Parts: sequence; C-alpha cells; structure tokens
Amino acid sequence: MVWHAITDEITWRTWYAGGLVAGTATLTICLNIQDAVGRTVVPGWLLPGIAPTLYLLGTELGLNELRLLMRRLRARIQAVSASVPPLPAPSPMKRDVVLAVLRETRWHVPSALRLLKEGG
Repeated sequence: MVWHAITDEITWRTWYAGGLVAGTATLTICLNIQDAVGRTVVPGWLLPGIAPTLYLLGTELGLNELRLLMRRLRARIQAVSASVPPLPAPSPMKRDVVLAVLRETRWHVPSALRLLKEGG
C-alpha cells in the first residue's frame, strides 16, 4: 500500500492490500476485545483458519506484485537492449587457433608451425 501511495498507482491491488490490512486490523481488535472482556466476538471454530487464510491472501498479493515488477523489468531491459548496438564478434582465442591448425595438420607440429607462421 505504501509503495502504491508513493508511486500514485491506485489499482485493484491497492484496494486489495488495503482491504487485507483493514480486515486484519479489525480481526486483531476483535480478538483483543474477546480476550479482555471474555465475551465471544469471533467464533472458536473460525480461529484455526484465520492465520492460513491471511497468509494465503498476503502471499498471493506479494506474488502478484513480484510478477508485475518482473514484467516492468523485462520491458525496460528490452527497451535498453533495442537501443544498444550489437557488440562486434570476438576474435578467436590463440589457443583455439593453434588447436584448429594442429587438427588440420593431423597433429604434425612442424606443419602446424609452418601454417601458423604463414598466417601471421
């Protein structure tokens, strides 16, 4: 909710998070009243399901936010990579050149040295 308020992005996710916070706060207040007064405000059969339900709803909200941020990050990366010119192809490493010449000359070292000297 804080992130949405800072960025001025008021969407259904903002209302979902607000509802989740308001529901949790209300439930906490009711349970505190029930504990202090000794009067049943929240039925006993409901208590075991509260924590898993809130965990599920909060996790779903967090994953939804993460998916949204990943989509934005991918879009930024694609925009930047489209504007950057491709890098030139790297030249082969000396080791790869020597091994290729040795394979070409069937591992005959004098012939390989001659070919390498001619190729510069």
